[in-house]
Amino acid sequence: MTAQEKHRGLVIRESDVGEADRIVTVLTDNSGVIRAFARGSKKIKSRLFSTTRIFTYGDFVFYRGRDKYIITEGRRITGFLSKTTDIVHIALAQYMCELCCFAVPQEHAESGDEILRLVLNAMYALENTDKPVKLIKASFELRMMALIGYRPEVSFCGECGVETAAAVFIPAEGRILCAECAVGPAAGVKLGPAALAAVRHVLSCDMKQLFAYIVSEESLNEMASAAEAYVTVQLERGFKTLDFFHSL
Repeated sequence: MTAQEKHRGLVIRESDVGEADRIVTVLTDNSGVIRAFARGSKKIKSRLFSTTRIFTYGDFVFYRGRDKYIITEGRRITGFLSKTTDIVHIALAQYMCELCCFAVPQEHAESGDEILRLVLNAMYALENTDKPVKLIKASFELRMMALIGYRPEVSFCGECGVETAAAVFIPAEGRILCAECAVGPAAGVKLGPAALAAVRHVLSCDMKQLFAYIVSEESLNEMASAAEAYVTVQLERGFKTLDFFHSL
């Protein structure tokens, strides 16, 4: 690995350092997340001012020092949600970014391009479509979990192996159970036929079709409950941005 690296990516976190600098976390296309120092980037006249803001997608040049990365150049391609006043959309975008910060390893190339595509598609859907926020959130959560190695088994009952049109999803086990097998103390989320079909679509479709489905409010609530429970149970933690999202 050379001292200077070029990556395309999305800024998923920014924090101020002193009066003029920032530390930013960038979700890259081929190296996982990179946390880097951006000197002078808080100054309006800085060439890094707009490039290092959260939800900004661009090209970055990193210098890798002995113990940290430094952003030396940046070119903004586009930004997301900078003109919106919808706090719910902003809160969901912040949650998606926090999930990436926690779940995507630093300097880890595996699935990096697909994860970046997922986040960009979700950001675009939030800003440019009328898709329900719950649908975008649940679809993102399920596909994200699959990409980081937590793909749930929803094709057949995890106990008897029967293919089922409706099921109970067990977040702690990452599998579904048919009505006959869903007995006992295991905590689960009911998935009716439409909700289960939507989950299967999200996990197997081409990325371009991720949000291309319609379900009833009842089915969407089932899917959303299952997706969020799966994230928090499997990753064994909560997220401050998720709490804020639910407070709105």
